[in-house]
Amino acid sequence: MSSSAKHLLIDSREFVEQSLEIHDKILASLLPGLAGLLTSSDRELWYQLLGGHFRGDAPMLRLKIKGVLDVRCQRCLEEMEYAVDVSRDFVLVPAESAIPEDEIEDDTADYLVANCKLDVLALVEEELLLSLPFVLAHEDNCGEAAAFVMTERASPFRVLEKLRQT
Repeated sequence: MSSSAKHLLIDSREFVEQSLEIHDKILASLLPGLAGLLTSSDRELWYQLLGGHFRGDAPMLRLKIKGVLDVRCQRCLEEMEYAVDVSRDFVLVPAESAIPEDEIEDDTADYLVANCKLDVLALVEEELLLSLPFVLAHEDNCGEAAAFVMTERASPFRVLEKLRQT
């Protein structure tokens, strides 16, 4: 399955009860949601999905994604590398109605409705997209293009002040 976009379907309940594990690599360009963001199509992402009971008795899936994406900085428009390091735990619930009311405020766990046909690569893609910042940009200075954008313009009020003085 490496470097292909085949659907990988699992029964999430069985996956957890048997404490199974999947790990593989996939080309980032094969994830359709990333296609418009990438500047290079040859980067691989590593992912791992573990099933088990990691916090007491709660059935859980643990997803990890690591790699580097080649993307365009939205500030300076130059290519840049963006390191991906996602780690997410999902508590399996039998139905949406079983998700606690305070789930929105709870940052320690995400809830996932148990599914006999959970698409692992769709889950990887969704969590990867959710982990990306709203604006992909260099953390530090972007170079001359950003410096040009950040230069101070003459205030229109200063121009009016000069006219008023004459």
